[in-house]
Amino acid sequence: MRRRFRFVTRSWMLLLGMTVAAWSGLSLPSGYAAGSRPSPKVPAKELLRRIDRGPVVLSRVTVVGDVVLKRVVAQPFTCTECVFTGAFRARNASFRQRINVAGSRFGGRVDLGGSRFEREVFLAAMGAESRARTSVA
Repeated sequence: MRRRFRFVTRSWMLLLGMTVAAWSGLSLPSGYAAGSRPSPKVPAKELLRRIDRGPVVLSRVTVVGDVVLKRVVAQPFTCTECVFTGAFRARNASFRQRINVAGSRFGGRVDLGGSRFEREVFLAAMGAESRARTSVA
């Protein structure tokens, strides 16, 4: 019983310390910081192969290269809080399922001109001011 009490006390003290540090603006050790691990990298060609094979559900990955979609995308595509290093072009593409890139950042041009969306599309950037011009045909 005594050991269990010590464990609970230490856990609460650690939680309290982290909370105080967060409120006071102090930085936490790298092991506790959000996003301290590097994000996995996925080549754009691999992402396109995954889109062809079935539903894509990714989060917090870095997509390296240009993503160019010139066809019908029949499967759901989710890549939340991802980083796209190149362009994301889907001119005149047709999306039959849900598309979710909420919280993602794009290093290159995003071109969805003439694309058709049959289901929901989530494009909101987290904590960013929207400056993009969009049109849905």
